[in-house]
Amino acid sequence: MAIIASWNLSLRIVLDRLIPALLAGNAVIVKVSSQSVITAFILSDMLTSVDAPKGLVNIIVTNDLEVKKTLLCHPGVKALSFTGSLETTNTILPLVAQSAMQSFKKIQISTGSKNSAVVLDAPTEENFTTLISSFIAGQGQLVWNSSRLFVLEKYEKEWVEKISDYLSKQRPSEGVEDASLWTPCLKRNSFAKFEEIKKTAYEDKAKLLECTYALSDLQKKVFLPAVFTKDMSRCSTLQQDQIHSPVYILSTVKYPFDVPKYSNVSYFGFAAHLWGEPEKLSKLMTDLDVGLVTYNKSSIDVAGAVTAVKQSGFGLQDFQSFGAFFSNVKKLT
Repeated sequence: MAIIASWNLSLRIVLDRLIPALLAGNAVIVKVSSQSVITAFILSDMLTSVDAPKGLVNIIVTNDLEVKKTLLCHPGVKALSFTGSLETTNTILPLVAQSAMQSFKKIQISTGSKNSAVVLDAPTEENFTTLISSFIAGQGQLVWNSSRLFVLEKYEKEWVEKISDYLSKQRPSEGVEDASLWTPCLKRNSFAKFEEIKKTAYEDKAKLLECTYALSDLQKKVFLPAVFTKDMSRCSTLQQDQIHSPVYILSTVKYPFDVPKYSNVSYFGFAAHLWGEPEKLSKLMTDLDVGLVTYNKSSIDVAGAVTAVKQSGFGLQDFQSFGAFFSNVKKLT
């Protein structure tokens, strides 16, 4: 089988799939992102340290389109597990579909996110610190990131002040030991998407809570500022489409039960992050159209692969070692 991983949290994404694949008895080809070459080195060291049989795990790093096409379409690859952006998925699906018609290749695709965070209380240092990290860590480009925050109307003013104060004090990180969550963006083309999304927000008559840090002394690094939109129309296309960069949406509701009807309009359904008393949150949880719900923490802290819904997941979303995806299960009757 083949595993194709995106750059963000690359090693974790690979291991979520590689371990059950090996346990089920497969030989595996791992295509590591060229923006995360370190993953290939770490995997190689791990395999060498346990004297893994030659050919059991084959690691490649390439941007060559023909190599990628061969990996996707080769009849010897019986199953494909892919993690990446929605745009990349759109180019992969037609290629895989062609070869799958002849060999019935198993496909497992995890892509896209539009995760809602819901908090039922006023901001405190504790809930704000954990909640904001679910947005900012990874610059809003990880599948685990929150992209939309729902708060109750009675606490709106306090949340706006807290977010505005936080953004005004943000500064870009200057190294891996830096505690700042505002880290360099790996893809320069995200800037074009960032400006496009901001334009859409303005067209929707949204107010913007922006990071105001000057980047003059850090021009060699590529940073995207964090922006929260506020007072967006209920039917906004931005609320439905994938967020590609750190433009986040702040929405207010009068009652907690109002959240699902505004959250479920997204085409994506990976995770929802809920903050508050579990008893109150449990009533809300069942109505959210997502694959994972966490209480008082981000889904980035949940170990193992997550079965997504809607456009966040495609194909056989089965991560069991001896389930229908990683092994050829036979039923004897």
